[in-house]
Amino acid sequence: MDVSYHPSEDIVSLFCGNQNYDCCEALTYDQGVALGYAEEGSYEVVYVEVIGISRWVKAGYDAETDTLALGCDPAREFRVVESGEFVSYREKVTYSDDDVEWEPVKLEIRNASRHLAEVFAHLGLSPGVDLAEGQDRPPDAG
Repeated sequence: MDVSYHPSEDIVSLFCGNQNYDCCEALTYDQGVALGYAEEGSYEVVYVEVIGISRWVKAGYDAETDTLALGCDPAREFRVVESGEFVSYREKVTYSDDDVEWEPVKLEIRNASRHLAEVFAHLGLSPGVDLAEGQDRPPDAG
């Protein structure tokens, strides 16, 4: 996985494999997380860009599973799509009997401490400690 981190903008981009992504969309409830797909109509996530990565690392990192969760848990019927290190949760949205879509509401990044090591180091955080529980926060993390 290729990772590009821009600390001054608080943005990280993760690109999986050598594929180009064909289309992009944001998580339904957070426009700061963009997902790129291998091809139009596919739910295979190959690219992720996160604006405000420090907020997500501090709020959504689970040390036990070494997973970073972005977005929110689905509130209705959903499906899970695994794409290597990315796991997306897609919520069912019914517009009419013939028009159903599966919108992305949550994305998990597996092995987060490895892929986001530069982010963790820049923030002064220790991978392997559950930051969502309020442990091991630097003084300015609030």
